[in-house]
Amino acid sequence: MIRPTLLSTIRLNVFPNASKRAFSLLNPTSRSHTNRIFDPIRQPNDLHTLTLLNASDNRSLITFWTATWCQTCQAIKPLIRQLIEEEKIGEREGGLGFVEVLMDSTLIEDLPIKYRISSMPTLLAFSRQEAQFDTRLTRPEEMRNKDFLREWLVREAQRGGRMGGGGGSMFDYEAAVVKGTRLLQILAARDKTQVQSAFEEVQELAQRGYLLKPQDKFFEIDCIADALCDLGVSDKMVYDGGENMRTHHVHDCDGAATRGDDTTTHGYFSQVSNPLSGVLIADSNLTRTHAAKFDDAWEEEAIGLSPLRHWSDVAFLQYLSSFPEPPVRPIPLNYVFRVQIQNAETSLVLNNIISKHGTFTFEFWPGITFGMDTEEGKAILGTPNGCGVAWMLIQHKKAFGEKKIEKYCRGPPATLLSLAFSPMTTSISPAVHYELAHEKGLSLLQMLEASFDELGNLLKNTDTPAESEHLNHEDLLENNWVERSAGDDSKILARLLEDLGIDTSRNIPVSHDHHGLEPIEGSLQEGLEMKIRFDSVINTSGGMIAAMNTYSPMEEWRKARADTENAQLKQPGHKSTEDNDLGDDVPSLKYWSDVAYLQWACSNTDSSDLRYVMRMSITNEKTKAVIQHIKQQAHPKASGSYSFDVDDRDQVAAFLGTPNGAGVAWLLIQHKQQLGHKTVYKVTVDCREIWHKSKTIIPSLVFHLRDAVTPNPGSEKGD
Repeated sequence: MIRPTLLSTIRLNVFPNASKRAFSLLNPTSRSHTNRIFDPIRQPNDLHTLTLLNASDNRSLITFWTATWCQTCQAIKPLIRQLIEEEKIGEREGGLGFVEVLMDSTLIEDLPIKYRISSMPTLLAFSRQEAQFDTRLTRPEEMRNKDFLREWLVREAQRGGRMGGGGGSMFDYEAAVVKGTRLLQILAARDKTQVQSAFEEVQELAQRGYLLKPQDKFFEIDCIADALCDLGVSDKMVYDGGENMRTHHVHDCDGAATRGDDTTTHGYFSQVSNPLSGVLIADSNLTRTHAAKFDDAWEEEAIGLSPLRHWSDVAFLQYLSSFPEPPVRPIPLNYVFRVQIQNAETSLVLNNIISKHGTFTFEFWPGITFGMDTEEGKAILGTPNGCGVAWMLIQHKKAFGEKKIEKYCRGPPATLLSLAFSPMTTSISPAVHYELAHEKGLSLLQMLEASFDELGNLLKNTDTPAESEHLNHEDLLENNWVERSAGDDSKILARLLEDLGIDTSRNIPVSHDHHGLEPIEGSLQEGLEMKIRFDSVINTSGGMIAAMNTYSPMEEWRKARADTENAQLKQPGHKSTEDNDLGDDVPSLKYWSDVAYLQWACSNTDSSDLRYVMRMSITNEKTKAVIQHIKQQAHPKASGSYSFDVDDRDQVAAFLGTPNGAGVAWLLIQHKQQLGHKTVYKVTVDCREIWHKSKTIIPSLVFHLRDAVTPNPGSEKGD
């Protein structure tokens, strides 16, 4: 039975940056009111580090924007330091931090522009990581006035200190717990009709003034690579041969001009999506509401912002746009990452949780886990970044179905916080996957054991032919499959062959790439290519073919269409994929079973001497779920490899019914006359391959074949 699930657990982590330097957070119980002077800021990350550090200590940070050649700056700086260091102004009110920002540093980038610094010197205070633009000082005569400057420093200290009106982290933490509790109640409600979002179509991004921008920068996916590997999903971007693609939209005047009720804000939303694995990574986001506040003419009551301005809605539409065609609902969404968080309220809550547990340095995934029934879990859900994920699940329930959030993490750079949520689709247990695979496998076994004439009757009312139309080696070239050089360096394959007594020196690596069809090839984004390939290793003397790497045309064509759709979304007159047939010409020779047969046949003079088919390094989640269930039921303590033979018909059928096993079945079914009347009588599961980064087991399957008319397994060659 399929059982709906709600939010269950949250996990807390930090990923190290390239230097593996850990980031430490201060224990709030040991905080001091002492003023602090910090080393000058020379690059943007330095400023973020200090704003976060002072926010965690409930201390306002005073930034002095200067340059080495600014004489006025050099004259005023000693006065400021005297008040902070010697007179200790602000310590009674909670303390102050002071730092110079060197605007003539070669590493400063556009930091002055971001904080609207137009003259030197400028004094700008940060309270709870937020720049206080309304109280900044730019007039030198005010900075030279010691009494005026003293009063200004006191007011800024009150804003961020414990005695000020800004509040401390405990207030923020308690408020987050209350908010998270309320969100859990909404998520638990069966009827969410009243809170469903009005935004369901990708086209609404363009209609509301969001312009799709090209990939002007690379996303540093290495910051969460360990987490992605541990979760069993791609840890590379599309331009590096992976599955993750970046989508960047800017709310620009050109787009906003199409609608009179839209105000241009230059807000931006950038997400990284992997629709194949259901991964959404929030890269960098500045909502339209916050972007508008950077305008000096900002007035909250006067400005008119359209409803499409929240991350939960825009990110949903961007994720939806990454699919090559309107996906079948519920839309797969398995993991949501909020990386490099700079929100002050979220940071304060996370700092409170980290220090509360007496741990101030984190380096590696997976970190600490909190259940959603705990106070910490509710507080994290109640942060601004947690709320965004929750509201996306709540307001887009029609698209996603029921979800639960499992993990919370910290990510690189070491000074930036990150959240990783795992919203799981309505739970399908491994037992359910087993039942579905078992039913399908029994049907495939029946077709395997049937004669050619009987097979025709079984498939009479279907669109599936009893025999493949691709039986000649020339079909590969005619369908744009080109052979390329390949190697065989699999240690796991070598072990399996040694177990079977097969001479590994007779292995022949065979690989075919597909060069793509013109309708799609000509419209792909420059620099992006479809990775359509079938890699095999054939051993004719041992009667073995092993599928090493398979990149199916069906999946890769969909990804290519997604890339094309993103590239063309803003072109004049362009319609969505739903309205045009771009890329619908998938090659007729597209299934692994057909390509694998041709690879085997062109390497072997006796096609009927096939005795073993291996599916190596399996990553398909459905297949892995079936393997997990069978292992738990039959071999809970087994390690290495174990087998199921003809007496274990149910297990053999379940393996055949998996996505990887079905390919083997159709290889034998649709090539009966060429391969001989074969059936599968034994399956070996090998679990000796381990992904080194996450210590995750990657299983392989060996399907043992025999002639269907053989009375017993003992007469089978090679076993």
